[in-house]
Amino acid sequence: MGKEISLSLAIPEQIRRSLFEAHTCLKSKAYIASVVMSGRALESICHHFETKSMYLNGGLKELLQSGIIDTRLFEWSEELRKHRNIAAHASSEEISGDDASDLFDFVVAICEYVFVLATKFHKFMQRKDRPTAKPPRPIRSVSGTGTDPGWRLHVSDRLSADEPALPESGEASAIHKYTGQS
Repeated sequence: MGKEISLSLAIPEQIRRSLFEAHTCLKSKAYIASVVMSGRALESICHHFETKSMYLNGGLKELLQSGIIDTRLFEWSEELRKHRNIAAHASSEEISGDDASDLFDFVVAICEYVFVLATKFHKFMQRKDRPTAKPPRPIRSVSGTGTDPGWRLHVSDRLSADEPALPESGEASAIHKYTGQS
């Protein structure tokens, strides 16, 4: 893991915060804590989409049934859920660095798919004058830089010239980087 991660502002702030903490724990070799925070990010995805189940297992099934995630992402999220439970409850089972890193990568990939790629595809189809069946659910809010002085907002050099530097009207096109520096 490098010293810095970049996450799209299309990913809701609560989820990004959990991902940044999971990454910080991973860098510190606090693998159990990293898996717990990755699981928290996954649970926040369910909350974002207002799943009815009070339990992560049920929420993930609702995301699958509603087409927000596909079967592969459901399998990834199930593995993360299982390992999150191992990490969050007293157990003699170990969480390795490789497992924690993979599980972190899985939840980031799920977020990219659900929040970033779905929006990009919808915009692409609108430009082609072929609307998608269901537009992606807009994020509830996009905020500035957070309260931690280590949070920095950077515009990605991957953005096209016609995209705004900061989100407008609920659409996120900037990249949020956590450098861990004050």
